[in-house]
Amino acid sequence: MGTEIHWAELEEAPWDPLDRIGDSVAALRREIDLWNAGRPRTKRVPPIEPLGGEILDKAIEAVWMVSYSGMQWRVAERAFGVPKSTLHDLFSKWTAAGLFDAALRRLAEEWRAACGNTPAPSVLVVDSRHTHTSPTAAIRAFSGEKRFLGCKLTILADKHGTPFFMDLSPANRHDSTAARPVLEAASADGFAGSVIGDLGYRGETLRAFCENLSIVLEALAGGRGGVFVPDGIRWTVERTFAWLSRYRRLNTLFERKVEHYLAFVKIALIGILARRIGRIIGSAA
Repeated sequence: MGTEIHWAELEEAPWDPLDRIGDSVAALRREIDLWNAGRPRTKRVPPIEPLGGEILDKAIEAVWMVSYSGMQWRVAERAFGVPKSTLHDLFSKWTAAGLFDAALRRLAEEWRAACGNTPAPSVLVVDSRHTHTSPTAAIRAFSGEKRFLGCKLTILADKHGTPFFMDLSPANRHDSTAARPVLEAASADGFAGSVIGDLGYRGETLRAFCENLSIVLEALAGGRGGVFVPDGIRWTVERTFAWLSRYRRLNTLFERKVEHYLAFVKIALIGILARRIGRIIGSAA
């Protein structure tokens, strides 16, 4: 509990996102089936997906592959045999329905349970990552700190590095300001524990903002002498950003909707968690 990390025992495997890709497809397919089962049966709402069976699995894998390889939708059409308009429509529909949020939360809670933790974390870690953007992207600003045009991804993750909340903001926004939406989202979800961040999150204004949300903010130095030191649990969020950097679609913001970029981030994390849970020794997966 707390900040002590206990890992579930896993089968050895190379760090390869393409390994056990069926686990990622199955995790998303389960949420799609649950979503379809709960949809109202009216004339205005089609009762079934335009795809089903093996073709739907191909569509799910194609969406995951867009996140991982950064391929264009029309390239995915040639590779998987599903029309690009269908792929993008399904992706947009699943994003709007919160399907990726539900799948990520369920897998995060399953992993925490496998590690002997409660489903809801009592301590979270906040940090941000700068990302380049295309000229037509949803958000674009010049960062004087990083000297480039881009945006900033802020995540609030548990001690295992799994983001429970995330937000996208212009690159020129200070960390203490960019963190407010994720802190408010955590508070609205019922979180009332400690949040650990680097020195970019210090200051009385942000501290008072957190106190109003019943959150205790701790701003700790992330290194010594200009060298990063993996101390406590704050390093886990740095590892999460390293994982995400392997997914090419996430290294440059092309999307014209913020929620679509965040959906690709969640798809990447769903794949990571699904593969990890599938490797638990003694698991039925």
